Amino acid sequence: MKLLAASTIALGLLTTPLLWGTESAKKDAAGAEISVNFSPRNRKGAFACALYASAKGFPGEIRRARATLRRAIPARGANCTFSGLAAGKYAVAVVHDENGNGKLDTNFLGIPTEGWGTTNNVKPLMSAPSFEESKVQLPARGRLVLKVRLNY
Repeated sequence: MKLLAASTIALGLLTTPLLWGTESAKKDAAGAEISVNFSPRNRKGAFACALYASAKGFPGEIRRARATLRRAIPARGANCTFSGLAAGKYAVAVVHDENGNGKLDTNFLGIPTEGWGTTNNVKPLMSAPSFEESKVQLPARGRLVLKVRLNY
Protein backbone atom coordinates (compact mmCIF):
# COMPACT_ATOMS: atom_id res chain seq x y z
CA MET A 1 0.00 0.00 0.00
CA LYS A 2 2.72 2.47 0.95
CA LEU A 3 4.59 1.75 -2.29
CA LEU A 4 1.50 2.50 -4.34
CA ALA A 5 0.83 5.66 -2.38
CA ALA A 6 4.40 6.88 -2.72
CA SER A 7 4.40 6.06 -6.43
CA THR A 8 1.15 7.95 -6.94
CA ILE A 9 2.49 10.94 -5.05
CA ALA A 10 5.75 10.84 -6.98
CA LEU A 11 3.90 10.87 -10.28
CA GLY A 12 1.44 13.55 -9.25
CA LEU A 13 3.53 15.70 -6.96
CA LEU A 14 6.07 17.84 -8.71
CA THR A 15 7.64 15.16 -10.89
CA THR A 16 7.32 17.47 -13.83
CA PRO A 17 10.59 19.30 -14.21
CA LEU A 18 10.56 22.19 -11.81
CA LEU A 19 9.95 25.01 -14.22
CA TRP A 20 10.75 27.44 -11.49
CA GLY A 21 14.12 28.82 -12.34
CA THR A 22 13.00 32.26 -11.26
CA GLU A 23 10.49 33.67 -8.86
CA SER A 24 7.11 34.44 -10.28
CA ALA A 25 4.10 35.86 -8.58
CA LYS A 26 0.76 37.37 -9.49
CA LYS A 27 0.40 39.97 -6.78
CA ASP A 28 -2.82 41.64 -5.81
CA ALA A 29 -3.13 45.07 -4.25
CA ALA A 30 -3.93 43.38 -0.92
CA GLY A 31 -1.19 43.09 1.65
CA ALA A 32 -1.70 39.61 3.10
CA GLU A 33 1.12 37.06 3.04
CA ILE A 34 1.78 33.37 3.55
CA SER A 35 5.11 32.25 4.95
CA VAL A 36 5.94 28.53 4.87
CA ASN A 37 8.76 27.20 7.06
CA PHE A 38 10.34 23.76 6.65
CA SER A 39 13.52 21.93 7.62
CA PRO A 40 15.41 20.10 4.86
CA ARG A 41 17.54 17.15 6.00
CA ASN A 42 20.69 18.78 4.59
CA ARG A 43 21.94 21.92 2.77
CA LYS A 44 22.43 20.22 -0.60
CA GLY A 45 20.73 21.59 -3.71
CA ALA A 46 17.77 23.93 -3.58
CA PHE A 47 14.16 24.08 -2.52
CA ALA A 48 11.16 25.01 -4.61
CA CYS A 49 7.71 26.16 -3.50
CA ALA A 50 4.50 26.56 -5.47
CA LEU A 51 1.44 28.47 -4.24
CA TYR A 52 -1.95 27.41 -5.60
CA ALA A 53 -5.22 29.34 -5.30
CA SER A 54 -7.40 26.49 -6.59
CA ALA A 55 -7.41 22.73 -7.07
CA LYS A 56 -6.52 23.14 -10.75
CA GLY A 57 -3.06 21.67 -11.12
CA PHE A 58 -2.35 21.07 -7.43
CA PRO A 59 0.19 19.81 -6.52
CA GLY A 60 2.12 18.92 -9.66
CA GLU A 61 1.24 21.31 -12.50
CA ILE A 62 3.62 24.16 -11.85
CA ARG A 63 2.26 26.25 -14.73
CA ARG A 64 -1.07 26.49 -12.86
CA ALA A 65 0.53 27.75 -9.65
CA ARG A 66 -0.30 31.32 -8.66
CA ALA A 67 3.32 31.90 -7.62
CA THR A 68 6.54 29.91 -7.49
CA LEU A 69 10.01 30.34 -6.12
CA ARG A 70 13.26 28.39 -6.00
CA ARG A 71 16.25 29.11 -3.77
CA ALA A 72 19.43 27.59 -2.38
CA ILE A 73 19.11 25.96 1.04
CA PRO A 74 20.12 28.46 3.76
CA ALA A 75 22.26 27.62 6.80
CA ARG A 76 19.24 27.16 9.07
CA GLY A 77 15.83 25.90 8.03
CA ALA A 78 14.15 27.24 4.95
CA ASN A 79 11.25 29.53 4.18
CA CYS A 80 9.01 30.50 1.26
CA THR A 81 7.12 33.76 1.57
CA PHE A 82 4.36 34.82 -0.81
CA SER A 83 3.17 38.39 -0.32
CA GLY A 84 0.67 40.74 -1.89
CA LEU A 85 -2.10 38.15 -1.69
CA ALA A 86 -5.84 38.66 -1.51
CA ALA A 87 -7.85 36.86 1.15
CA GLY A 88 -8.82 33.35 0.14
CA LYS A 89 -7.95 29.68 0.15
CA TYR A 90 -4.41 28.64 -0.78
CA ALA A 91 -2.22 25.53 -0.68
CA VAL A 92 1.57 25.27 -1.00
CA ALA A 93 3.67 22.39 -2.35
CA VAL A 94 7.37 22.20 -1.41
CA VAL A 95 10.22 20.12 -2.87
CA HIS A 96 13.82 19.73 -1.63
CA ASP A 97 15.73 19.25 -4.88
CA GLU A 98 18.89 17.84 -3.26
CA ASN A 99 20.86 17.25 -6.44
CA GLY A 100 19.75 20.50 -8.12
CA ASN A 101 18.51 18.84 -11.32
CA GLY A 102 15.21 20.73 -11.32
CA LYS A 103 12.87 17.83 -10.55
CA LEU A 104 11.67 15.55 -7.76
CA ASP A 105 13.74 12.39 -8.23
CA THR A 106 12.26 8.94 -7.69
CA ASN A 107 13.60 5.39 -7.48
CA PHE A 108 12.77 2.60 -9.94
CA LEU A 109 9.41 2.07 -8.21
CA GLY A 110 8.49 5.73 -8.52
CA ILE A 111 9.01 6.46 -4.82
CA PRO A 112 10.44 9.94 -4.18
CA THR A 113 14.08 9.98 -3.15
CA GLU A 114 14.02 13.71 -2.38
CA GLY A 115 11.91 15.62 0.13
CA TRP A 116 8.38 16.86 -0.59
CA GLY A 117 5.51 18.27 1.46
CA THR A 118 2.30 20.28 1.33
CA THR A 119 0.51 22.65 3.67
CA ASN A 120 -1.37 20.91 6.48
CA ASN A 121 1.27 18.15 6.20
CA VAL A 122 -1.05 15.95 4.17
CA LYS A 123 0.38 12.50 3.39
CA PRO A 124 -2.43 10.34 1.97
CA LEU A 125 -1.88 6.62 1.54
CA MET A 126 -3.36 6.04 -1.91
CA SER A 127 -3.12 9.35 -3.80
CA ALA A 128 -1.33 12.64 -4.12
CA PRO A 129 -2.43 15.26 -1.57
CA SER A 130 -5.55 17.14 -2.66
CA PHE A 131 -6.08 20.88 -2.62
CA GLU A 132 -9.06 20.42 -0.28
CA GLU A 133 -6.89 18.60 2.29
CA SER A 134 -3.98 21.02 1.93
CA LYS A 135 -5.75 24.39 1.72
CA VAL A 136 -5.48 27.11 4.33
CA GLN A 137 -7.61 30.25 4.72
CA LEU A 138 -5.71 33.52 4.38
CA PRO A 139 -7.34 36.56 6.01
CA ALA A 140 -7.56 39.87 4.16
CA ARG A 141 -4.66 41.44 6.04
CA GLY A 142 -1.77 40.11 8.03
CA ARG A 143 0.55 37.14 7.81
CA LEU A 144 -0.13 33.42 7.97
CA VAL A 145 2.92 31.41 9.13
CA LEU A 146 2.83 27.67 8.39
CA LYS A 147 5.16 24.72 9.01
CA VAL A 148 5.50 22.02 6.33
CA ARG A 149 7.08 18.68 7.23
CA LEU A 150 9.14 17.31 4.37
CA ASN A 151 8.74 13.62 3.57
CA TYR A 152 11.89 11.76 2.49
